Amino acid sequence: MGLAQSQLLQVPEAVAGELWSRLAPSAALSAADPARRVEVLPYHAAEPLKLAWPDADCSGPYEARVSLVSREEWREALLAACAAAVSAGPGKTPQVGEHRGAADWSRVSSCYGASASITAEALAAPGATEALVASLMERAADKGLGSRVLLSASTEAEFARLVQPYVDSSDEAEGGALWPLVHRATLFAPFSLLSAGLRLYDVPGTHDENQARALSMRSIIASAHTVLITSNIRRACNDKSAKDLMPLPLRRELLQRGSMGELAFVASQADIFNRSELVENLRLDETTPPLQCALARNAFTKRELTKSFTQNVPLASLGARPPPEAWHEAPFKLPVFTVSAVEHRKLLASAGGGGTTTESI
Repeated sequence: MGLAQSQLLQVPEAVAGELWSRLAPSAALSAADPARRVEVLPYHAAEPLKLAWPDADCSGPYEARVSLVSREEWREALLAACAAAVSAGPGKTPQVGEHRGAADWSRVSSCYGASASITAEALAAPGATEALVASLMERAADKGLGSRVLLSASTEAEFARLVQPYVDSSDEAEGGALWPLVHRATLFAPFSLLSAGLRLYDVPGTHDENQARALSMRSIIASAHTVLITSNIRRACNDKSAKDLMPLPLRRELLQRGSMGELAFVASQADIFNRSELVENLRLDETTPPLQCALARNAFTKRELTKSFTQNVPLASLGARPPPEAWHEAPFKLPVFTVSAVEHRKLLASAGGGGTTTESI
């Protein structure tokens, strides 16, 4: 079943321009597609990371094909990183939005780890930039720039372990990470989510200084039927970046003419919490068990995000909407999902065993 076509683009040009300049969701579901794949754009990746059903050429049930950036692309990133460091000045770190190339500086620093000294002080001498870029390019040579890496596994757990270094920046080693070098990746696996023909995009944002990447993000958002804004539940209610993705014109337009399912909020990592902190912050009884604390935070998060979404929107002036003729024409409401991938895996593993799996830390 296909999803209803989004009306987000059917707004006045001035409003639409503001929406697309500020809207940077982390994921979007588009129209049903027989390819049955999920496309993910990792942080600063040049092209989508695709997930698809295994094909005839796969050597196993789980396979990844990772293409790394070319030497030319990486050299440009290094030059931009150096320029950002010089612009920031001695003793300062380039800041995104303040120093051009700051995102490339973060990317390059993640790739080389603590051993890379891309600072204004290190680049002060004449010819220092060229020398540093040449040195860093030499160090990246053994990473296989411009090549393709093939990964294959027989189990989901093994597959996740192999793929993680290329797509996840949450656990970077001191010696450097691989994900900054990823240009494109395609993952083949029996993803049940895709059995209905949905396509999923993980979009890091539209504020990329690289115009090609920014346009790629916007084209995906423009064709999306549903936008999911994701934030860690520990900061979801006060996440400025997430709130910036939902400016007043967008919220007003959705509440006036939007349909159910066009936009939703996902609060992730709901399994991670400190019981004593929740008891204090939510003013719960001291004897409240861990599971009830977690559920109380989930409920609080949903209330606060819903309240924030309707803030400054004159609901009384919206007027009554006629009854919908189809399910996808129902008046818009902001769904808030509190989720945990860890809990999901535990529940799948213990299906039929009963009991709860939420743990406090």
